[in-house]
Amino acid sequence: PSLTPSPSPFLCTPPDQEYTVGVTYQLDRCWYVTANGYTCDQACDAMSLSNAGSNSLKLWEDACGNPPLSCKGGPNAHTGDIGYWFYQNGNPGNWTIPDTPEGCSPCLTFGYYLKNNQQTVTHWKCTSQPFISNTCGTLPGDPNSKKFEGLNSMICACR
Repeated sequence: PSLTPSPSPFLCTPPDQEYTVGVTYQLDRCWYVTANGYTCDQACDAMSLSNAGSNSLKLWEDACGNPPLSCKGGPNAHTGDIGYWFYQNGNPGNWTIPDTPEGCSPCLTFGYYLKNNQQTVTHWKCTSQPFISNTCGTLPGDPNSKKFEGLNSMICACR
């Protein structure tokens, strides 16, 4: 799919800076970058929308592979998903891309940025691995167990 934004961004509520810091309208969804530590349920609800994560899992190729685990990482790792689009178009989450390979995520995600005292990690879309856990808060009802590990911002699909 094309990562060109829709000419109708007014279909999405502008970011409120409390729950969301960036938005684009693509593939019939509003894609938001959350503010620090929020789940997609919280971010979508704050924008008066519903979490559409469950219906958006296969919209782009994953940055993570199927077992055996194959990560595509590094500064030019994965350019075909919504996370990279945000990174290249204003980078509202202030993400950095480390030189070391990242891409495989321990949780289901459309992309997130984690920064704490031990690490700075950018993960791109990873929704196809059957062994990942839903602990980042991406899908409806998912908690964000990574909040206290420094999960700074993540990408959410809202409708």
